[in-house]
Amino acid sequence: MVADGNDSATMTATVRDAKGNLLNDVKVTFNVNSAEAKLSQTEVNSHDGIATATLTSLKNGDYRVTASVSSGSQANQQVNFIGDQSTAALTLSVPSGDITVTNTAPLHMTATLQDKNGNPLKDKEITFSVPNDVASRFSISNSGKGMTDSNGTAIASLTGTLAGTHMITARLANSNVSDTQPMTFVADKDRAVVVLQTSKAEIIGNGVDETTLTATVKDPSNHPVAGITVNFTMPQDVAANFTLENNGIAITQANGEAHVTLKGKKAGTHTVTATLGNNNTSDSQPVTFVADKTSAQVVLQMSKDEITGNGVDNATLTATVKDQFDNEVNNLPVTFSSASSGLTLTPGVSNTNESGIAQATLAGVAFGEQTVTASLANNGASDNKTVHFIGDTAAAKIIELTPVPDSIIAGTPQNSSGSVITATVVDNNGFPVKGVTVNFTSRTNSAEMTNGGQAVTNEQGKATVTYTNTRSSIESGARPDTVEASLENGSSTLSTSINVNADASTAHLTLLQALFDTVSAGDTTNLYIEVKDNYGNGVPQQEVTLRVSPSEGVPPSNNAIYTTNHDGNFYASFTATKAGVYQVTATLENGDSMQQTVTYVPNVANAEITLAASKDPVIADNNDLTTLTATVADTEGNAIANTEVTFTLPEDVKANFTLSDGGKAITDAEGKAKVTLKGTKAGAHTVTASMTGGKSEQLVVNFIADTLSAQVNLNVTEDNFIANNVGMTTLQATVTDGNGNPLANEAVTFTLPADVSASFTLGQGGSAITDINGKAEVTLSGTKSGTYPVTVSVNNYGVSDTKQVTLIADAGTATLASLTSVYSFVVSTTEGATMTASVTDANGNPVEGIKVNFRGTSVTISSTSVETDDQGFAEILVTSTEVGLKTVSASLADKPTEVISRLLNAKADINSATITSLEIPEGQVMVAQDVAVKAHVNDQFGNPVAHQPVTFSAEPPEHMTISQNIVSTDTHGIAEVSMTPERNGSYMVKASLANGASLEKQLEAIDEKLTLTASSPLIGVYAPTGTTLTATLTSANGTPVEGQVINFSVTPEGATLSGGKVRTNSSGQAPVVLTSNKVGTYTVTASFHNGVTIQTQTTVKVTGNSSTAHVASFIADPSTIAATNSDLSTLKATVEDGSGNLIEGLTVYFALKSGSATLTSLTAVTDQNGIATTSVKGAMTGSVTVSAVTTRWWNANSRYNAGGRPGRRLAVRP
Repeated sequence: MVADGNDSATMTATVRDAKGNLLNDVKVTFNVNSAEAKLSQTEVNSHDGIATATLTSLKNGDYRVTASVSSGSQANQQVNFIGDQSTAALTLSVPSGDITVTNTAPLHMTATLQDKNGNPLKDKEITFSVPNDVASRFSISNSGKGMTDSNGTAIASLTGTLAGTHMITARLANSNVSDTQPMTFVADKDRAVVVLQTSKAEIIGNGVDETTLTATVKDPSNHPVAGITVNFTMPQDVAANFTLENNGIAITQANGEAHVTLKGKKAGTHTVTATLGNNNTSDSQPVTFVADKTSAQVVLQMSKDEITGNGVDNATLTATVKDQFDNEVNNLPVTFSSASSGLTLTPGVSNTNESGIAQATLAGVAFGEQTVTASLANNGASDNKTVHFIGDTAAAKIIELTPVPDSIIAGTPQNSSGSVITATVVDNNGFPVKGVTVNFTSRTNSAEMTNGGQAVTNEQGKATVTYTNTRSSIESGARPDTVEASLENGSSTLSTSINVNADASTAHLTLLQALFDTVSAGDTTNLYIEVKDNYGNGVPQQEVTLRVSPSEGVPPSNNAIYTTNHDGNFYASFTATKAGVYQVTATLENGDSMQQTVTYVPNVANAEITLAASKDPVIADNNDLTTLTATVADTEGNAIANTEVTFTLPEDVKANFTLSDGGKAITDAEGKAKVTLKGTKAGAHTVTASMTGGKSEQLVVNFIADTLSAQVNLNVTEDNFIANNVGMTTLQATVTDGNGNPLANEAVTFTLPADVSASFTLGQGGSAITDINGKAEVTLSGTKSGTYPVTVSVNNYGVSDTKQVTLIADAGTATLASLTSVYSFVVSTTEGATMTASVTDANGNPVEGIKVNFRGTSVTISSTSVETDDQGFAEILVTSTEVGLKTVSASLADKPTEVISRLLNAKADINSATITSLEIPEGQVMVAQDVAVKAHVNDQFGNPVAHQPVTFSAEPPEHMTISQNIVSTDTHGIAEVSMTPERNGSYMVKASLANGASLEKQLEAIDEKLTLTASSPLIGVYAPTGTTLTATLTSANGTPVEGQVINFSVTPEGATLSGGKVRTNSSGQAPVVLTSNKVGTYTVTASFHNGVTIQTQTTVKVTGNSSTAHVASFIADPSTIAATNSDLSTLKATVEDGSGNLIEGLTVYFALKSGSATLTSLTAVTDQNGIATTSVKGAMTGSVTVSAVTTRWWNANSRYNAGGRPGRRLAVRP
């Protein structure tokens, strides 16, 4: 039965008695075992022994129906319901997200077939498929067929190798029941491989010329892989000589390509490796760098430095030519020459080999030093070497043996310069003989001579050894060492003497010894000191400084400085009278030192007391204090602590004085007990200090009146007065004693420095007498601005006070005196011309604080308003980044009509001259066509730099004609030449300045032309016909080129080309068809390689699918307008396809459905945002309905209200 709720099974129950007779009117009860099935009736009386009921269900499955009677007898029957195929629906489930194309891992697709009630349909054939245009790149299990199981599910597996989003369809066999789902396949990054290419095979190794490295990354299915990090590297041993753009790291683009540029400084063929960051797959290519001939330098070397001047003996000259980065330069002519007569160079000119080497042979009859030069013809670089011609060794003899110095410091060859002993060997003609072996010997075993005492004479006939000895002559018996020199054949000998001294530079203290460690205060400590060098030699005459710490009470013997004797030692002593621990330090002049500790203890049995006052006399004002200090110590002055001391004054005066702490104190660690004393009675008074045990000490302290402490204070009543001899100040002197009491009738004198006094006037001639308040006054005026010292002196006491008086310039008479600056300066933002304005008053005093205004044309000034400094100067910095004559003016702010102007000349910054642009035609040019090349030379601020020679070149140069290699820039900074390529290919055009600045641009010359056109630049997504792209290839004269393969590619992903390679037909055309399943703008590239790559591009825009177009939204803005027949409402219809993609270029039809109004346009074409626009106006109030309809049946309505009178707005009605 079909589980549709209609198809039914009739259940018939037959009722019989025991004998088989049919029974009437017996109640039969029907039951079914599931609520999913429905019985038409459950209780039926039999008729002629028969009772029936019908069974229906909406749920498939097996149901058991039971019929029973009251006697308990029953029977049952199984009924099967199946799904309703007539209402079948299919649901396809596929993996979501991006799926890597591997062609190995199967992808499971599940199709579920159910009827409208959700019942699975079993044993139904389902076919799985992919679009025909990509079917060849995919495989579906079981030929794309599967049978549904009991759950209505059919499963198939899919593998494939084509990236992109593809529609997978599951269809019920022999029906229109289907479902389609997209699956997105992406390139297999994990198995991506890389192919490395370089834009040119040979690069100049000058650190400027460069090649572009292109790494193309694809997966095993040849899909370009984007977003992969590619690391470009050079071999570790040469990597430091090369520069890879962005540190050699690049990310692949949509076409799978990653690019970096490479430039370097090391010639040779080097391997460049591109490695993928995700799987370490790599590819390598050789890149050849060649030396830079223009920077070639030559280094000349000799096969030997000495030649016997017999015209037969010779030396080979080797000239090595390298560029600025040490690369060998081959095939350059090198000229060998010498200004000396009698020399022969063979050959005179030689070309460098692949190692950059050229050679010649030198011979001659001469003696002494001769100069040979190797020079380059192409740039004048040269190098020279000196060749030595030597004498005859056969008649050699020693004529002189000299030690320098003849007295040395002991030491080893490693740390002593020793004595250089030189034996002079000549031949019978007196010519120095080189190359003769001289043996040097010494009588002492500790002596060492370089090279075992052997030396070979040099070109001056001198053989030299360095003599060292670690044992001094004093240690060796106080006599010099004898050194003998002899020729190897014994034919000549000579001897000399050398004195060896101890090495004072390594002198150090080896012993500092005290005879006793503990000594009583006042006794003498004896010390023994030794000084030796590093070799154990006693060092005489070494100054040793002895320091005792603490040093108080320890008088230094011999001024604490001692000198070692002949054997490097000495005795010393010191005496300390103060108890304590003393550290004796012996120090050499070189800083080496040793220490020894000696302990001195005090003699407490001889304790004595002394009394001192910190101040005497003391002013008797009951404020001035003196500190009384009683010191308890032994006879050597060592302090005794914790002893009570009592201070007292005579009975008849003590009432006039105050002792702190009742006159009692305890000695501290220094043996001192202190109290303070003050009083009001002048005179000499005796203070007694007594300690336990009855010993005491007395001291007379004098208290005096404060008449001798007179002092004077100078006060300037008004400072900063004008220096015009009218303004003035009052100078006031106050004379007091130490307690501030005024001193009257004291003569005081006021003075100024002699060098300026003539510019000032002092009242009363500068003299005055103090009044009863101790004050004396005079006036001061002057004409000289500045700050000057004024001194007042008290004649009777010789005391004085000085104060600074400041006179200021008369700003009321200020004028602008001058404006100075250099005439020319170089354009800059930080440096320029310093301009100084000077302001003075009527007396010529510089006026400070006067505001000077500056202004200028086409310049930048550091400040437009500056106040003068204390020198009367206002200074600004004038800069400009634009060349030309500039006028700068200055005037006082309060006198704007009094102007001083200066003319300045700003010049271009030649030092920063660079080639800012190199103008060549964009794209590719045809061969034999003259190409205008312009180099623009500007400084760092863009100012044209004139008269700069620009060198033009092209690589490769063989097939490029240049009208002029070097051209100087005109007044606009432009140098122009004409270049004509004679053969197709890629040329690197370069313009260079003498300062090394250069700019390069690539020029591609072609002899064939490629164009690309699209039959339709706008197509719909999933449009089966797409658009036809036609590449046309013609020769230089416009003739079609047949039979050439054109390569097509499209970016980004989402579009498909019918072919990647197409051969041109007889019309020179190669067509491909582009289709797309994704909305977007795609760039199609057509390229052709014939020596150079010729390529062209066009764009195709893919918009929404017009076959499912509908108006998704329709709005009116504003929705209420005035019924003026001029007020407008803009109507915008947005058109989308069935997938929600906006559709561009589709005609929308507008119609007035109700109301009275006028549409400005009845049709409109959708723009790139899928919007078609019209507007509506009306003269009558009311609601108006407008429809927007595409070419299909989808439409939308918009309604707006027109106002009842002009300017009135009504609410929008839906």
